[in-house]
Amino acid sequence: MPELMQKFAYKTVMQVPRLRKITLNMAWAKPRPTRNARHALADMTRIAGQKPVVTKARRSIANFKVRAGFPVGCM
Repeated sequence: MPELMQKFAYKTVMQVPRLRKITLNMAWAKPRPTRNARHALADMTRIAGQKPVVTKARRSIANFKVRAGFPVGCM
């Protein structure tokens, strides 16, 4: 923080930007519980250090062959 204050000439500590929250989201190419979904969950677990929450489709979409409740991603 002291380096940022000198570099950008901030007058108070409250002017220095800081991180509050980092979110990670991932969508799967095929919205079905396949082997790729397990790999995606494992990858996100390694990146974040936490187990991701699987997100599910809210509605059915016939053109994409997605039914309500299918897992479509993780966060």
